[in-house]
Amino acid sequence: MHLPPHTISRLRVLADLVATWRARYDSAFMLPPEWRDNEPAGPAATWRAWCLAGVGQGRTPLFAPWSMPQVQQRFTMARVPEPAGPWVDGLMCDLDGTARLHAAGGRWAGLWLRLRIKAAEMAWWRVRPADAPWDAGYLHDTPSVRERLGVFVPRRPTLLVARSPDPAFLSRCVRTLSVRQAVFRHPVRLLVLGGPPAYLSTRISG
Repeated sequence: MHLPPHTISRLRVLADLVATWRARYDSAFMLPPEWRDNEPAGPAATWRAWCLAGVGQGRTPLFAPWSMPQVQQRFTMARVPEPAGPWVDGLMCDLDGTARLHAAGGRWAGLWLRLRIKAAEMAWWRVRPADAPWDAGYLHDTPSVRERLGVFVPRRPTLLVARSPDPAFLSRCVRTLSVRQAVFRHPVRLLVLGGPPAYLSTRISG
């Protein structure tokens, strides 16, 4: 059975919409940050700017939603010499929308916010809003993370944080994410806290 091209295009659009709607936080790959009821402080602003650099418009043509979005820098990494501080969780909660969710004003307001975010993500032809939430989480050297590493695909812009990682694990993460960035529809940032400086292309002192 051969389907006409316009039918195939419509089916692909529908499949993309369903996939976007069903996409969830990958808790098998990363652990969410601890919610802190305060403003991100310290070097958080510096690293937030680093995360946002090169994210592009995040849009695709109206009639070709399956094409790759406009993203200048799909994957990059950096290292903070010192271990984690409270500013890291603050940064992650600011990026991933947790702070907005807590400020929404109750359960129903939070649900309405989530629905608006999903609707915006499904509008592939529009420029990604400046305040669009990211996914953010900590990487740990566990069997589930090692298994997911080779198949991980970000559902939205993503910040991964590794705290004093083992050099071999860090090397594996960097190599794998560097190769897989070709299929990333959204930018991914890897921030290493402490640990060895090897394998890192960028170093910004907070």
